[in-house]
Amino acid sequence: MWSKKKKLQLSTKYKDAYITLDYAKDIQEERKVLIKAMIKGRKQGIECKVIDRHLIIGHNKFRSDKIPENFKDQT
Repeated sequence: MWSKKKKLQLSTKYKDAYITLDYAKDIQEERKVLIKAMIKGRKQGIECKVIDRHLIIGHNKFRSDKIPENFKDQT
C-alpha cells in the first residue's frame, strides 16, 4: 500500500490524488455515494468530479445527502 501511495504523491499526472482508504469509515461511505453519482453524471455527459466530501457539478457543490435526484443511484 505504501508504494502505491508514494507513486501517487510523486505523480505529475495526478497531483491531487490520494487514497480513499485513508478516510474514516463514515466518510468512505459518503464518498461511495458521491462517486456513484459522479459516474452516473459522466454517463449523461455532464462534467463532474468528487473532491473530498463534495460532488462538484459546474460551480455547484453537493454533499452526499443533497445530491440532485437525476444523479442518485436507483439501486
